Amino acid sequence: MKKDWPLKVHIICVFIIITHLVFKWLFNFGLAETYIFTIKVLAILTGVFLIFFHFKQVWLRFYFKMYGAALILFLAGFIIRGFLGGLLTSALQYPVIRDEIAYKYNQITIYRKYEGAFSLCCTYRVTEKRYSIFEKTFGEFQVLGQSDFIIKSIENSPQRLKIIHQDFVFDNNKNELVLKDKSLIFNK
Repeated sequence: MKKDWPLKVHIICVFIIITHLVFKWLFNFGLAETYIFTIKVLAILTGVFLIFFHFKQVWLRFYFKMYGAALILFLAGFIIRGFLGGLLTSALQYPVIRDEIAYKYNQITIYRKYEGAFSLCCTYRVTEKRYSIFEKTFGEFQVLGQSDFIIKSIENSPQRLKIIHQDFVFDNNKNELVLKDKSLIFNK
């Protein structure tokens, strides 16, 4: 009984992650970012730990050795550095790494999505916290070439969420990019 607790923890974590992904895909509703990140890390740690157990089933041995192979590739990418190292580490950490909080207002959180080391800047995801451990995703939007995300105002009503932020817009009269206010409306 005491020997099989890592396997049980791993199975529960993988089940929660798959359930989270299905609910996120179907209903835009899932666990909050901090909780799902913790569960993903726990699944990886138990998967790496279970490499050293000898299972009778070949598919289980293969499954857990994939965690070891991923860990070795990640460490190799970290040691190699450069373009190849960046590709290896970025590809392996992409499913695990959590999105960065760009702006938080009461129950509304705007995350800057992590899209890999070589992605364009910047895609943001708008969520609202529900029942303290879940988040409802309203949508995504992109900001063009701006390193600082500037929110002017947020109006949160039961029917809709309105966000006014600054973004660069091409002005045909001046033939240049101009910083202007943009408005996003998400229906609840």
